[in-house]
Amino acid sequence: MSIGCGGRTGRYVGISLTGSSRILTLCEVEVYGGAQGKRMLSLEDKLESLREDLEKAVEMEALEDEDLEEEALEKKALEEEGLGEEALEEEALKEEVLEKIALVKEALEDAIEMEK
Repeated sequence: MSIGCGGRTGRYVGISLTGSSRILTLCEVEVYGGAQGKRMLSLEDKLESLREDLEKAVEMEALEDEDLEEEALEKKALEEEGLGEEALEEEALKEEVLEKIALVKEALEDAIEMEK
Protein backbone atom coordinates (compact mmCIF):
# COMPACT_ATOMS: atom_id res chain seq x y z
CA MET A 1 0.00 0.00 0.00
CA SER A 2 1.46 3.42 -0.94
CA ILE A 3 0.57 6.49 1.11
CA GLY A 4 1.88 10.07 0.95
CA CYS A 5 4.55 11.05 3.48
CA GLY A 6 5.48 14.72 3.60
CA GLY A 7 4.91 15.14 -0.13
CA ARG A 8 6.61 11.84 -0.93
CA THR A 9 5.14 8.41 -1.40
CA GLY A 10 6.53 5.34 0.23
CA ARG A 11 5.80 1.93 1.59
CA TYR A 12 4.08 1.85 4.96
CA VAL A 13 4.04 -0.91 7.53
CA GLY A 14 1.05 -1.23 9.87
CA ILE A 15 1.71 -2.62 13.35
CA SER A 16 -1.15 -3.76 15.56
CA LEU A 17 -0.37 -3.13 19.22
CA THR A 18 -1.22 -6.14 21.42
CA GLY A 19 -3.94 -5.55 23.99
CA SER A 20 -4.92 -2.24 22.46
CA SER A 21 -7.19 -1.10 19.68
CA ARG A 22 -4.55 1.40 18.53
CA ILE A 23 -2.60 0.95 15.31
CA LEU A 24 0.88 2.41 14.80
CA THR A 25 1.91 3.28 11.24
CA LEU A 26 5.58 3.88 10.44
CA CYS A 27 6.91 5.74 7.40
CA GLU A 28 10.18 4.53 5.88
CA VAL A 29 13.13 6.88 5.99
CA GLU A 30 15.21 5.02 3.42
CA VAL A 31 14.32 4.87 -0.26
CA TYR A 32 15.37 1.95 -2.46
CA GLY A 33 15.76 2.50 -6.20
CA GLY A 34 16.60 0.23 -9.15
CA ALA A 35 20.27 0.54 -10.18
CA GLN A 36 21.03 3.23 -7.64
CA GLY A 37 20.58 0.89 -4.70
CA LYS A 38 19.89 2.27 -1.27
CA ARG A 39 20.06 6.00 -0.55
CA MET A 40 19.16 8.11 2.43
CA LEU A 41 16.64 10.88 2.12
CA SER A 42 18.41 14.17 1.63
CA LEU A 43 18.69 16.68 4.42
CA GLU A 44 16.56 19.02 2.31
CA ASP A 45 13.73 16.43 2.19
CA LYS A 46 13.92 15.94 5.94
CA LEU A 47 13.88 19.70 6.57
CA GLU A 48 10.87 20.11 4.26
CA SER A 49 9.00 17.40 6.12
CA LEU A 50 9.82 19.01 9.48
CA ARG A 51 8.71 22.41 8.15
CA GLU A 52 5.37 20.95 7.04
CA ASP A 53 4.88 19.30 10.44
CA LEU A 54 5.69 22.57 12.21
CA GLU A 55 3.22 24.51 10.04
CA LYS A 56 0.47 21.99 10.83
CA ALA A 57 1.23 22.20 14.56
CA VAL A 58 1.12 26.01 14.48
CA GLU A 59 -2.22 25.94 12.62
CA MET A 60 -3.70 23.50 15.14
CA GLU A 61 -2.49 25.60 18.08
CA ALA A 62 -3.97 28.75 16.54
CA LEU A 63 -7.34 27.02 16.12
CA GLU A 64 -7.26 25.83 19.74
CA ASP A 65 -6.38 29.35 20.92
CA GLU A 66 -9.30 30.80 18.93
CA ASP A 67 -11.69 28.27 20.47
CA LEU A 68 -10.48 29.04 24.00
CA GLU A 69 -10.73 32.79 23.40
CA GLU A 70 -14.26 32.43 22.01
CA GLU A 71 -15.35 30.35 25.02
CA ALA A 72 -13.88 32.91 27.44
CA LEU A 73 -15.66 35.78 25.68
CA GLU A 74 -18.98 33.92 25.73
CA LYS A 75 -18.60 33.14 29.43
CA LYS A 76 -17.70 36.75 30.21
CA ALA A 77 -20.72 38.03 28.24
CA LEU A 78 -23.07 35.67 30.10
CA GLU A 79 -21.55 36.67 33.45
CA GLU A 80 -21.99 40.35 32.58
CA GLU A 81 -25.65 39.67 31.84
CA GLY A 82 -25.94 38.45 35.43
CA LEU A 83 -26.22 34.78 34.60
CA GLY A 84 -24.77 32.41 37.18
CA GLU A 85 -22.87 29.13 36.84
CA GLU A 86 -26.12 27.18 36.43
CA ALA A 87 -27.08 29.29 33.42
CA LEU A 88 -23.61 28.81 31.95
CA GLU A 89 -23.94 25.02 32.29
CA GLU A 90 -27.39 25.15 30.69
CA GLU A 91 -26.02 27.20 27.80
CA ALA A 92 -23.19 24.68 27.31
CA LEU A 93 -25.69 21.81 27.31
CA LYS A 94 -27.82 23.61 24.70
CA GLU A 95 -24.75 24.08 22.49
CA GLU A 96 -23.84 20.40 22.84
CA VAL A 97 -27.37 19.31 21.88
CA LEU A 98 -27.39 21.67 18.88
CA GLU A 99 -24.03 20.27 17.72
CA LYS A 100 -25.35 16.70 17.96
CA ILE A 101 -28.49 17.67 16.03
CA ALA A 102 -26.31 19.22 13.32
CA LEU A 103 -24.23 16.01 13.09
CA VAL A 104 -27.36 13.84 12.80
CA LYS A 105 -28.79 16.17 10.16
CA GLU A 106 -25.55 16.00 8.18
CA ALA A 107 -25.48 12.19 8.41
CA LEU A 108 -29.09 11.99 7.19
CA GLU A 109 -28.34 14.31 4.28
CA ASP A 110 -25.32 12.18 3.35
CA ALA A 111 -27.42 9.01 3.52
CA ILE A 112 -30.11 10.56 1.31
CA GLU A 113 -27.45 11.70 -1.16
CA MET A 114 -25.93 8.20 -1.28
CA GLU A 115 -29.32 6.66 -2.06
CA LYS A 116 -29.75 8.84 -5.15
